[in-house]
Amino acid sequence: MSKHVGLLAAVLSLCITTAAFAGAQGGPRRDTVTIKANSTITYRPITFVGGELARVEVIGDGSSDLDLYIYDEDGVLVTFDDALDDTPLCTWRPRFTQQYTLKVVNLGRANTYIMKTN
Repeated sequence: MSKHVGLLAAVLSLCITTAAFAGAQGGPRRDTVTIKANSTITYRPITFVGGELARVEVIGDGSSDLDLYIYDEDGVLVTFDDALDDTPLCTWRPRFTQQYTLKVVNLGRANTYIMKTN
């Protein structure tokens, strides 16, 4: 029985350690902002860990269309969500750990949103 308990402890430790380094380096980020009409808010730099799933989501108040664009440290567009809503979601798996720039673009009236990373 103690072999199983030791194995279980090792597996749980590995899971906790892996989860701590997934997504944004230093842990999840969260920001609540009111974005002016027809404007852009830029977040930089946010470092995401290579090989781990990266996730950024924006949840607006329903007032306007919000879009989300993610750029790598060389300024290359990595992923985006420009659907006609105010709940953009981007996920990707960085090939290596690097800094990213996130841009939230408001295409209408003022909107209060929550931005979250994993």
